[in-house]
Amino acid sequence: MRRLFTAALLIALVAILAASPLWAKAHSFKLIKSASINGTELRPGNYKVEMNGENEAVISRDGRVVVTARAQTRPASTTDVPGSVVLAADGNVKEICLKGLVVVFVR
Repeated sequence: MRRLFTAALLIALVAILAASPLWAKAHSFKLIKSASINGTELRPGNYKVEMNGENEAVISRDGRVVVTARAQTRPASTTDVPGSVVLAADGNVKEICLKGLVVVFVR
């Protein structure tokens, strides 16, 4: 009976860890020119991005949330430069490349 309980507890722990986001801490990035996300203008400067558990990226600056947007993550490839921001022709942020991870904004 004790082994069964221990096994069930271990399985539950693994399931909880697997369901949690790949990264829970905020990562920094820098904009060198104005850009926008979901119609919200981001002026040049330092920002932080953090994924919440609902496929949303939370962008903050100086401890204040600036914008929340739908996003997905993918592993970074060898061509992705950590800290870089990919903009569309209209100035909207398409991707934020982080160390080992890329945040891709969904329109």
